[in-house]
Amino acid sequence: MFLDPEKLIQQLGLMPGMIVADIGSGIGYFALPITQQIGTTGHVYAIDIYGDVLKRLNHDAREKNITNITTLVCDAEKKGGIPLKNETVDMVLVINTLFQSGNHQAILLESLRILKTGGSIVIIEWVDSFNNLGPIPEHVVSVDSVHTLAQSLGLVYVRDIGNPGIHHFGLIFQK
Repeated sequence: MFLDPEKLIQQLGLMPGMIVADIGSGIGYFALPITQQIGTTGHVYAIDIYGDVLKRLNHDAREKNITNITTLVCDAEKKGGIPLKNETVDMVLVINTLFQSGNHQAILLESLRILKTGGSIVIIEWVDSFNNLGPIPEHVVSVDSVHTLAQSLGLVYVRDIGNPGIHHFGLIFQK
């Protein structure tokens, strides 16, 4: 396993009642366990461009009696593409998503739009291709490029995530 959701989630500072957006959530690898950390007063928006993966997430949530999650099929690369109001969420997760995108800035701008002032953006990406075990080499997003982009958008670097996984880096920024 490359990323351990339970271990990683413990490092994010999640609190009961928080509203979290997981951009590129896929089948809910992180979104589902986060629902336990934020409790019934919190809520997770699992966001993905692919509806089929969100159907599976919805099925798994029903099986586990998880009710504090909403799936949204939408394009986070488009301005206003996420159907949430401005400053709605306390934390945005962008985990293994930027390497799949042709427009990193657009994803972070949309993340900023839905993020409350003082909220956090968590970015986790592959550190290398590892002979195509991870993304193809041309799609690897470097730590430096994430820092540069985040700074250009006015995000404030908070800290590295101690150990997101052997093949990944993790950064937390604040709006």
